[in-house]
Amino acid sequence: AKKAVADAGNKTPLFFVAVSDPYAAKFANSATDHPNNLTGIQDSPPVTDALKLIQQVLPNVKNIGLLWNPDEANSVYTRNIAEGAAAMLGFTIIEQPATASANLADAANALADKQVDAFFVSTTNYVVTGLPTIAQVGAGRSPKIPLFGNDFISATRGACVTYGLDYTDSGRKVGLMAWAALTGQQQIKDMPIQLQTKTALYVNTFYAQQQGVTIPDSVLKQAAQVLDGPAATPGK
Repeated sequence: AKKAVADAGNKTPLFFVAVSDPYAAKFANSATDHPNNLTGIQDSPPVTDALKLIQQVLPNVKNIGLLWNPDEANSVYTRNIAEGAAAMLGFTIIEQPATASANLADAANALADKQVDAFFVSTTNYVVTGLPTIAQVGAGRSPKIPLFGNDFISATRGACVTYGLDYTDSGRKVGLMAWAALTGQQQIKDMPIQLQTKTALYVNTFYAQQQGVTIPDSVLKQAAQVLDGPAATPGK
């Protein structure tokens, strides 16, 4: 993304979405202090609330295993939030880095060997693509290790419960921003970077059963959708 911004120069209209921290990525200095040709939607995942949800499902959880990629800015951002939240919530985050050169099955097994009670994956692109492998590792352990996610798509790839931002809504918002700019209704330089706050909770009972988890009614009642299988698609 940084290279694309650099290559585009300062004239081509640029709109970003699904960036956890555009300021750390040096896209902008603040919501209103950004290049005249660039704006977008900041999607900062609700990491702390997702971890609180794990506690609702697993009240006795002590150690949560976090798979993350130190080469991804989004992953570093969410990992730092998770570490800070852990002390407040009374459990320990046990980390396992997983870079693009790593074997995810090996990384998941290494994390499982550290006696974690649950796996948690936030917005780490490389790790999210391998969620089925991670879920399989957890389901094969004794006791089983359930997988929790931080974005809706994870509920179709192996996570029994996910809590995250509504990226479909983010797409709509950035589309409206682009339309306003391209039709001359508003100049990009006058468009503040918007912070996405709309969230959704998804439960997949198929994965919950595989992973030995009983989802409390209190969580089921909060769910935007209860899925039942790997082929299910949130929102459909």
